[in-house]
Amino acid sequence: DYRVVRIIYFEDDFYNYFGKVPPLVEVYGLSTDSWKRVGAAVPCAADHRSGSVAFVDGAVHWLASRKAFSSAEDVVMSFDLNDEVFRVVMLPDNLLDGVGQIVSLMDFKGSLSLFVFSPEMPSVSKRCYIWLLREYGAVKSWTKQFTIVPHDTVEFPLGCTKSGKVIFQTGGQLFSFDVENQQFKDLGTSWEPYAVDAMFMESLVLLEGGNVAFGQAMSVGASCNSAYEDGYFEDFQE
Repeated sequence: DYRVVRIIYFEDDFYNYFGKVPPLVEVYGLSTDSWKRVGAAVPCAADHRSGSVAFVDGAVHWLASRKAFSSAEDVVMSFDLNDEVFRVVMLPDNLLDGVGQIVSLMDFKGSLSLFVFSPEMPSVSKRCYIWLLREYGAVKSWTKQFTIVPHDTVEFPLGCTKSGKVIFQTGGQLFSFDVENQQFKDLGTSWEPYAVDAMFMESLVLLEGGNVAFGQAMSVGASCNSAYEDGYFEDFQE
């Protein structure tokens, strides 16, 4: 089955995602064309601004933050599509290593990986790191596996191919980088302002027709988002 996971946060007046109304989790199933509410507790606030999501070992992963004493702690939050439970994966120590400012999640040959780069500091962004989680769930197995020295400042990493080549945007152009032989390849394509990636998998599943519940729910969600942005809702009522 193909599924969509949706997490709805209700922000209070203090920009707190975990106020009076707890986050709502819903899962859509293509085979049934229906949404169901999941009672799993959401442990973190997913960083929706990064657009960084990875599907590894049957779970969806987001970069996220959670409260740790008086400050926020950056982590990876996962949602297992089999048991429908959220889990937290801690980030490695010295992740940024004085070089990176931004972290992006990727699936590198079936392993959860972190791409560390710094698009706003050209003087230090000539190096990018790829961390691999060698043993899923084991924090100590995080390994700084690859170092990339791009020709220009990396603006945004898009993801990895099945063969392990990293695709990223730099100078308005798309490049691939072979981590094994340390070679760059200009893909001959320019994107402005930026590109997005999606994993392609051949399938005989038909998407035409039906899917009424999904379309209705997404339309309602878009309307609610617009209304919140315009200041129409002062309180949430289910």
